[in-house]
Amino acid sequence: MVRYDFSEVIDKIGKATRIAVFTHVMPDGDALGSAFALRGALRGMGKQADCFLEKPLSGLYHFFPSDYLMEAEKAAAYDLKISVDCGERSRLGMFADAFEGDTINIDHHREKEPFAQINIVEEKSASTGEIIYELLCAMEAAITPKIADALYAAVATDTGGFMFSNTTADTHRITAALMEAGADFYTLNKHLLLEKTLKKYQLTALCVERMEIVSDGKIAVTYLDYDTVRKMQVTSDDLDGLSSLPRSIKGVEAGALLTELEAGKIKVSLRSDRLVDVSKVAAAFGGGGHMRASGFTCGGSIEELKQSILQKLKTELDRLNA
Repeated sequence: MVRYDFSEVIDKIGKATRIAVFTHVMPDGDALGSAFALRGALRGMGKQADCFLEKPLSGLYHFFPSDYLMEAEKAAAYDLKISVDCGERSRLGMFADAFEGDTINIDHHREKEPFAQINIVEEKSASTGEIIYELLCAMEAAITPKIADALYAAVATDTGGFMFSNTTADTHRITAALMEAGADFYTLNKHLLLEKTLKKYQLTALCVERMEIVSDGKIAVTYLDYDTVRKMQVTSDDLDGLSSLPRSIKGVEAGALLTELEAGKIKVSLRSDRLVDVSKVAAAFGGGGHMRASGFTCGGSIEELKQSILQKLKTELDRLNA
């Protein structure tokens, strides 16, 4: 099953010898799964391919290969640079300057503006992993069990275990093909979607305690301040999945989680059910993403920002109900 025109991408890959694969800062399962699956397929085709990451992988993603590179100066020397699951150049972090020359961007986020020579951006795909799967099919690349694992992780995490509204029939068809290719779906589902640390449950309890629910139960916002983050030594693993907590409350249409990762630096994750386009709310603060999942990072007071977000969400909900 190939829905997209990959002819230019395949031509670029065919001509390249050394290929660098990048993704966004603080990569999630879709970003990492897409990057490592593509790298594995390219190596199987005889290419010298490497993934570049800003930081070491967290424990949640320990099953991905450990032979990635973190030196920005090395990235510039590759013939071809491919970005996956990244909506804008700045989100490449310290590798943004190296992303020049022959470049390809493969993504499913709403793009602010094209930043590569070739841009395959398909919002209708539930995950970038789906697009990478179709690219590998178009290239007739071998999908080994390890590649299938990576792509399964990409698809499963970005669809919330196939529960989010972005899940399509094509999502399930691709997932079935990955299972047939040897993806260890049970182990991946258990690790990525089911298991939680005690700290995760403690943070969940704090978020529930601090939850502010307005607009007749349709909007919910909660937060983790810097003191909490510091005292509990919160990591990205601990935060994984918490962004969906406000939206999971019955009756809530849109929700937000504010996390003060550093003093005065706040990461905001926005989620919605079926009505509110949270990418519009994120854009108002300089961020972006999907209609149902978006975010941004900014400075300031966590209480003031929380009230601003509540007001933006109320305005968007009121507009839809007008």
